[in-house]
Amino acid sequence: MRCLSRWGLILYQFCVGVDGRSGVTMTQGRPLMNWQKMVKHACVGLGILGVLWGHAPVWAMGARPVEAPVRRDQKPASSLADMEAAAGHVLFLGPRIVFQTPKGDVVIVTFPKEAPKTVKRVLELVRGGFYDELAFHRIVPGFVVQVGDPQTRQLVIDDARVGRGGSGIRVEPEFEGQSLRHLIGTLGLARDRDPRSADSQFYVTMQESPHLDEVYTIWGQVLDGMDVVRQLSVGDRILKTRILAPSDSPAVTEPIP
Repeated sequence: MRCLSRWGLILYQFCVGVDGRSGVTMTQGRPLMNWQKMVKHACVGLGILGVLWGHAPVWAMGARPVEAPVRRDQKPASSLADMEAAAGHVLFLGPRIVFQTPKGDVVIVTFPKEAPKTVKRVLELVRGGFYDELAFHRIVPGFVVQVGDPQTRQLVIDDARVGRGGSGIRVEPEFEGQSLRHLIGTLGLARDRDPRSADSQFYVTMQESPHLDEVYTIWGQVLDGMDVVRQLSVGDRILKTRILAPSDSPAVTEPIP
């Protein structure tokens, strides 16, 4: 665009008669011809256009704004493609579950072939309304959020007993040899040091956590609402849980008993 300004100036000098050495107009004392006036105005326009273009903002040239880099703790949940790549095979997808919270909804998909006993038990608890009104009692920023203790319905959240309760029915461990990996938004069944102590409590990872692989049973993955998970605070409750009908859940490939 600088060329427009330069050539405009050259043509202007030719028509008007400016002496490049002194800057004095050589046409003083004689009128300009009509064609000279027309070219003069055109050249002035080219010069102005060149100057404006040379100082035009980025948006004037159709450039898209550069997005800010995503911080590690703000990455979206890992996709099913990520899960399958980590597992090394195509995953069988079960029913989807919606957890409604004060901060928004979280939609997850289950993995019934990877953890059949765990998924079956979780679906039983969801159907029975077990998780409704339970509070998130443990949150480690950048690591996990945890829920599933029925004692949070009655006890204050900082009571020493909170975090030790369950439904009363333990679930057999299914983590040994499991191909699933803890990525962002992965759901696993919580337990204490006893491998057979898992019950109703589960956690959602907020970052990749390979040290949990094959130590805790993975049974689901966040499909939507990872931003909601990150906004949760200790004491926030699951308002309602529901299992999506097959028509609303294209990931379901066959019914789960």
